[in-house]
Amino acid sequence: MGILASTREKLNRIKPSIVFLLLSLLVGGYIRLSRVLTADFPLNDGGLFFQMTTELIANHFKLPLFTTYNHLGIPFAYPPLAFYLTGGLSQLFGWSLLDVYRVFPAVISILTIPAFYLLAREITQDDNHLAIATLIFSVLPPTFHWVIMGGGVTRSLAFFFSLFALFFTIRLFKRQNYKYLFAAGLFLSLSILAHPETGFHTALTVPVFWFFLSKNKHGVLLTFLMAVLTITLTAPWWGTVLVNHGFDPFKAALLTSEQTDFSLYILLNFSLTEEAGIGSIAVLALVGMLLYSGKKSYFLPVWLLVSYVISPRSARLTIAPVIAILASYTLILITQWLDECRTEHKGTGESGYFIHSITSKLLLFILFFQWFTSALLVIRDNTYIRMTGEDRQVMEWIKENSDTESRFLIITDHFWAQDPVSEWFPTLTGRISIATVQGTEWLPEGRYTQAVIEARKLQHCVDQTPTCVQVWVAETGRDFDYLYIRKLKIQTSPHELIPYDSALAELLREDADYQLVYDGEAAVIFKRK
Repeated sequence: MGILASTREKLNRIKPSIVFLLLSLLVGGYIRLSRVLTADFPLNDGGLFFQMTTELIANHFKLPLFTTYNHLGIPFAYPPLAFYLTGGLSQLFGWSLLDVYRVFPAVISILTIPAFYLLAREITQDDNHLAIATLIFSVLPPTFHWVIMGGGVTRSLAFFFSLFALFFTIRLFKRQNYKYLFAAGLFLSLSILAHPETGFHTALTVPVFWFFLSKNKHGVLLTFLMAVLTITLTAPWWGTVLVNHGFDPFKAALLTSEQTDFSLYILLNFSLTEEAGIGSIAVLALVGMLLYSGKKSYFLPVWLLVSYVISPRSARLTIAPVIAILASYTLILITQWLDECRTEHKGTGESGYFIHSITSKLLLFILFFQWFTSALLVIRDNTYIRMTGEDRQVMEWIKENSDTESRFLIITDHFWAQDPVSEWFPTLTGRISIATVQGTEWLPEGRYTQAVIEARKLQHCVDQTPTCVQVWVAETGRDFDYLYIRKLKIQTSPHELIPYDSALAELLREDADYQLVYDGEAAVIFKRK
């Protein structure tokens, strides 16, 4: 009995946050790897970044002036840190670059969990709050949904560095110690050099931290020095772009934040957590924001609002740490109240062990089950929103049976950001995809916004007559040689990918203006006469 009592006493001394960190790594790791390891190709996007990485390798890791992706003359202006890292891993260890793009984002995404733990430990008031916050962060869809995709090689890396940048920034302002200055500036620079939106989100959050944590002359000096250090460390990238291309690529990229009236609608309806089914984390976070505001603690609410306003398009990821902390605060108060109701210490806040009563344990179990199943439902479509072996066979045929300057109009019935065929097509075939959006964010004259509108209109033609395509060509002025219609569709019940010949494809088979040149399980291709 003495040994058992001693063992129990030692276990009771372990902080709940450590236990929950380990649980979060197991659960979060499973969520992030379950779809990735069963796939044979990167999930969804990443075609543009993959080609830029191959071009960097081919150029002996010297930055090219342009990328040949989609024959658009896109400046090689994207922050290149992720390309250097993934390309270096591939060359150093002999790994397939496609496999690196498939697995790397998920691995880095798992590492963001302990990174968040360190950040939240600087913000939360007690260990119980930290424990729940870490668990919520690990299952919060924005922290993994788009992050584990092929394009996540930049998103995951930037978010990982962002969390460390914020961690050291808080320490810098709270402790007023210069030893944290270099680390804060270094990780902020690495975040910017991995992904522009996430990096600049982080940079523009620093003034919020200064205002609430170090609003004095010394804080101003620290902020200034951090800015100078960041500008200096990122200068090799932005300086090279300015010398070779001027300010136009940056100006074009700044216009892609997608600040619209609908963005405000999303914020007010608090659907930023992307949960499947009941948005319990969103509700808890909303209540948490009100509770913090009610006690005149505005740091977290202002951090959330400023981060969202800066760039709504990528806000779901960058505000995820705030959401997790706000939601966990509400849940901790609820569990404490439930625990007090089961003890004789009502109203004292002394409820014994963490999540002590059967009622609070049951509540946490129900919520955890809901969060976990929600996460699995969110990533379920990633099994299907990716390039299949059949898709790659089609593209191999195109590469062997069409001219290098051939222009393809691709119709998949997918929104452009969830259309892997349209993005990977230029990379795998070397041919031109007229309506692919990726890469246009670095082109001038509002090309990105125009490309998004054109891509949406084109996909509406999937079950229309050939006249729909003709009208699209007339409106956009974009001619084409081949019409590529993907057959594979996601069926909702049962949830699987099945071949489906659209109405447009059926009508084109009888159209005298088109010649059927390929008809397979994944796609049908018509050549324009």
